Amino acid sequence: MNTMYRLLIICLTFGLFACAPVTPPEPAGPTVPPPDQLPGATITAGPPLEVVYPAASLFPAGAVLPDAGGLDALEALAEWLKKTPGSRWQVAVWQESNDTDSLARAEKRLALLQRFMTRKGLNVERWQWLVGEPGGDQLRLVTLADSP
Repeated sequence: MNTMYRLLIICLTFGLFACAPVTPPEPAGPTVPPPDQLPGATITAGPPLEVVYPAASLFPAGAVLPDAGGLDALEALAEWLKKTPGSRWQVAVWQESNDTDSLARAEKRLALLQRFMTRKGLNVERWQWLVGEPGGDQLRLVTLADSP
């Protein structure tokens, strides 16, 4: 009788575990998006993963606000970034040259981009925000080492 109870408990235990849903593991970090998902971007799989918007892809020369195509590209970028909410990024924005007006525009672009991403529902508090090198890429995102 004692053996039957043990056998019954073992069968019930295995039966319960067999019915439990299997949860897939969370991805280790952001996955490389297909090229058509981020229009205008150059993507390097890394590590670290880099998403780069080269010169004249988002902002017209001398402007703080993106043009219409640039805004569409930023919308697509925000949607992709939402898929890996725990990822940390280093974000560098474009500075046309070394003069003070160019630096002021780059700092405004940086502030606007931070607000834009926050309004899109992204938690950007742990991201690193930088003004990029003069004449470099308009926008560069690089995953940080402690990103999940």
